[in-house]
Amino acid sequence: MKRIATVSIALCLSLMAAGCSGNTNSQMSEPDASVTGSETSETTSVEESQASHVVTVEEVSETLEDQYGEYTCTYPKIIVDGVEATEANTYLSSYIKDQYPLEKIDDQVEGNTVKFKWGSNENTVSIIFTIGAISEDYYTFEVFNYDLDTLTILEDSEVTKRLGMTDSELFDKTKVAYQEFLKGKDSYDFDKSISDLNYDVIAPYITPEGNPGVMGRVFYAADSQFSGMESMRCFELV
Repeated sequence: MKRIATVSIALCLSLMAAGCSGNTNSQMSEPDASVTGSETSETTSVEESQASHVVTVEEVSETLEDQYGEYTCTYPKIIVDGVEATEANTYLSSYIKDQYPLEKIDDQVEGNTVKFKWGSNENTVSIIFTIGAISEDYYTFEVFNYDLDTLTILEDSEVTKRLGMTDSELFDKTKVAYQEFLKGKDSYDFDKSISDLNYDVIAPYITPEGNPGVMGRVFYAADSQFSGMESMRCFELV
């Protein structure tokens, strides 16, 4: 099912890996408020997945600009076996636009930029949104997992099962991922971050490479400059 993620501090953007992966093998760029485009939508084809269904996800882009720059949102256009998943695509774009609008008020653009990554494996496709506020130094995530046979949103526990894990195995692997990520980082509270792992604070997904991934909440330490705050991180599970 979809997951509303909490705010993440831009200070940690450089730690995010491509495809929403929290390891340090490759870097994922932050939401960019200086991308080019126009106010009309434009569609760009991206790679095709290797699944039991033939899946293609295209990018539908919308851009607004003001005197400070241009701001772009990209939304997925899922195509399964050559047929557009119209209902799913409409829901995803409508939901993101409603929750994270980008609009021009008077002469200034306000709101959020949006990017996404996607991955698939067998009969599941995952869409991982990265949302950045254009006037603030933070970003957040949303994860959606769809069944390719019915094109309906999957429950988190079902996604975990399709990733070849039980719920407890997913939670255990998430703890290990947290431990690796937070090692040597005194600004985070590891014990608090793993104290209550459940599907309210984590969401499994498939990475662009077809591997198991999880998005989860981490807490900042009480003595850090971000004391009392929490943020979302995304990890590739091994």
